[in-house]
Amino acid sequence: MQKLVALGLFMALNSCGQSSGPSVPDAIASADALPGASSTPYQSGEPSSVPSSPAPHADTSGDLMPNTSTLPVAPADIPPVETSTKAPDRTLTLSLNDNRGVWEGFGTSLGWWANGVGLSNFESLYADLLFTNKDVKFIDNKVLPGLGLSVVRYNVGGSGRAGDMSTLTEAENKAPSNDNAHDGVEPYRDIDGFWKDIGSTDPTSNSFDWTRDANQKSILTLAKRRGVNTFELYSNAPMWWMTAEHSAFGGGLLDEHKSNAMLYLALVAKQVRNVWGIPVSSIEPFNEPASNNWKFPVFQQGCNFALNAQIEELAYLKIHLTQQSVGDVKIASADESSPSAQTANNEYMKTQSAKHEGITILGTDLSDKVNVHTADAGVPFRDNGERDKLRASIGAKKLWVSDYNDSDPSGLALAETIFQDLSHLKPSAWIYFQAVEPYGAKGLVTGNFHMMPSDPAVRGKPTGVSVKYYVMAQFSRFLRAGQTLLGTGEEQSISAYDAASKKLTIVALNADSKERTMAIDLSQLQSFNQTVTMTVTRVDGSKLFKSKHVKILNNKVQTTIEPGSVISLELSEVVFP
Repeated sequence: MQKLVALGLFMALNSCGQSSGPSVPDAIASADALPGASSTPYQSGEPSSVPSSPAPHADTSGDLMPNTSTLPVAPADIPPVETSTKAPDRTLTLSLNDNRGVWEGFGTSLGWWANGVGLSNFESLYADLLFTNKDVKFIDNKVLPGLGLSVVRYNVGGSGRAGDMSTLTEAENKAPSNDNAHDGVEPYRDIDGFWKDIGSTDPTSNSFDWTRDANQKSILTLAKRRGVNTFELYSNAPMWWMTAEHSAFGGGLLDEHKSNAMLYLALVAKQVRNVWGIPVSSIEPFNEPASNNWKFPVFQQGCNFALNAQIEELAYLKIHLTQQSVGDVKIASADESSPSAQTANNEYMKTQSAKHEGITILGTDLSDKVNVHTADAGVPFRDNGERDKLRASIGAKKLWVSDYNDSDPSGLALAETIFQDLSHLKPSAWIYFQAVEPYGAKGLVTGNFHMMPSDPAVRGKPTGVSVKYYVMAQFSRFLRAGQTLLGTGEEQSISAYDAASKKLTIVALNADSKERTMAIDLSQLQSFNQTVTMTVTRVDGSKLFKSKHVKILNNKVQTTIEPGSVISLELSEVVFP
């Protein structure tokens, strides 16, 4: 079958949103150039399924819970779609037998974008867009479906400030080949650390400054207020003075600070949980530790950790978490850049051990969860055989896809990767690396913060969303935290069941250039409501999060999936035998 190549439709993405015609909207809805800005924001000729809503306001939405399965209501004037009589191209089967476990949710890492937009005039708008299910008024009065992300990763920074230490000076970073950078590093990527100097290990002493990194902390707090309840800390590098290069931007850890590096993370976990009130459940001490990316100077914080060094550091972290009375915080490892690299890491850990409290612990038992990336430098990982090897290597151990991004504004690459990950890696959470970017198509939303303007009315001002944003909504608004994921007998669809609310959701992709007929066999269900709501996004941008009703006939849903589209269906009052 010919695969739809949507990327070509969006080559004008970075040219201020200019359009050659009104029939297909730009991949980026620009604040300065939106086609048809005075009419429907969707340019499709259909009524929008997202109703108008009041403009975002000050942060008063502490009761907004993303962990719900609320769907947009199909307008009453859209008639039910008759079940097709054609033989289906695909048939999905629904059964409890292919149980993928409890879903923790979709999420995003904070770090750069949160540093860029936190404490700006627009931070509540971003929090509503990303962490609620409500309909959010965006630029030019466009109304967007909130993504309802339920997992947040907070970046523990390693940078210092001038004058922090009288005996050492932080190395100046002159990372090459980054035209947008100031002194080699874009300001929003420079994440402050809290441990200023080695004078004391007491977190209440003057050696620590917990007021730093206020921007990222503000977004973290807004996420919690909106109902996010799964939080992870992750480190790209230790404090700058712990490294041989005297910088958090590449290099290696000094031997004398092997324990301090992990003590630092344990102290941050204690502070974030006990003082900030954020219920941190896990911590990730490395980021792509075995890669060759972290040679000082580089464009982001990073540190090399050889495999044998990781064993030692994980043991230190386990000790320090216990000593700081946060021993129930789970350890995730190793956040390698690909499933194949993570498999190599895990196989090595099986052969190694460490002493912990007088007990010999196998290397793989030093961590509670496996984190892995499924894109490298914005290029999606496409070897499903390597995905299968990783899942086989770790057995039943919990896994998160902790980092993914791509440069495809259409969302097709995103959808394909999510389905490949769910089918082969079987994660319990899936994280988009940076939900907001200052330019290009790697983010789901774009905003003005790459040079960190000081004016809070300018810094962070949103400039657009891509079609990829709506594709993400097709997943994140329907596959909700707390649901049980169920296989469907194929790889380009997934279902999820909420036994408490008796709701069943199905998300499916048609990546082809031709429409396909899909049937869903409901014969394994004991009972269900006869009305099905289907929401559709096409990757060419001609249909964005549109809802309609689909009929059930003879215990079967049969519908046509348009070319290059992601569909999400919800059935209510579902009971399995």
